[in-house]
Amino acid sequence: MAIMHLSVKSSSAAPPSRGHAEYITASDRYEKKQGVEHVEHGNMPVFAAAEPLQFWSAADAQERANGRAYTEIQFALPRELSREKQIELARTASKEFLGDRHAYTLAVHAPGARDGKEQPHAHLMFSERKIDERTRELPEERFFKRNGATKDRAWNDKEKPEELRTKWCQMMNQAMRENQVESQVDHRSYERQGREDLAALREPKIGYGPGADGRASQVEQLREERAETLSHPKETSEQVEQHAAKRIEAIEQEAKREISLIDRAIAEVKVKYEQAKQYVREKFEGWRAQSTPETPTQTTGESPPRAEIFVEKFRREKAEKSEDRKKQQQDNQTNKPRHTQ
Repeated sequence: MAIMHLSVKSSSAAPPSRGHAEYITASDRYEKKQGVEHVEHGNMPVFAAAEPLQFWSAADAQERANGRAYTEIQFALPRELSREKQIELARTASKEFLGDRHAYTLAVHAPGARDGKEQPHAHLMFSERKIDERTRELPEERFFKRNGATKDRAWNDKEKPEELRTKWCQMMNQAMRENQVESQVDHRSYERQGREDLAALREPKIGYGPGADGRASQVEQLREERAETLSHPKETSEQVEQHAAKRIEAIEQEAKREISLIDRAIAEVKVKYEQAKQYVREKFEGWRAQSTPETPTQTTGESPPRAEIFVEKFRREKAEKSEDRKKQQQDNQTNKPRHTQ
């Protein structure tokens, strides 16, 4: 199964460029390294045209102490393609990424993976310094200086890796389609694709030492689960819209039902409120009808207002009831049997 992977590595603290070039090309100290299937160099200035690795020695010697002597793009190649097609695709990617603007070394590796199959990938090592008609002829001691070949600042852009991943994904898919490979890849993370089911199957790093075998088994199981998940076609946008429309309709119906219950409860409260208000009104009218005008007041000679009569009668009734309760309590205390020694 094809794997989408592309990373950009660039640091002033990276291993020396000459040593790294020897490693990826299986040269000199690393000539016994296995799995290196193809090596080529391109866009080298005149002083390194005959011996490309000399360019990387010069970079180590001439670049400023805190400067980047090289940048590297690593990308996985589709297993489904033949070796010839893999190398062709890697070379095409090098031209697409760098054009004729940068000196580079390309190496295609195909080491064995833990699943018993190959793990084809490419190392594209290049200098950010721009090659043109003027700088191509510069001697080594001037090429890496301030007034020599300047660096392309576009490689400092934080969006550059995403741009390369997008481009590489398109190139991989096109190559696989042209070679009748049904598998397709996506450079976006599973989260960005909206595939939480696949995101939950993210593989841990296997590493080495204690527990490595167990982690390798776990990775194999996760890959089987991911393959099973991918074998079930994802819903089309039309199906998603249909399911969403049904869900929205169900939510709206539920909301209408809840609103109906709320309206009914409000109506019942209003009825009880009106009943309580009518009861209070009837009681008040009954008390007021039983009230009779008292004698005229001494100050004005007029009858007290009916409301005052009602309040006064209410107070008298309350006082009478209170007096009756006190009398009842006294009677109970008097009739209470006493205990003798």
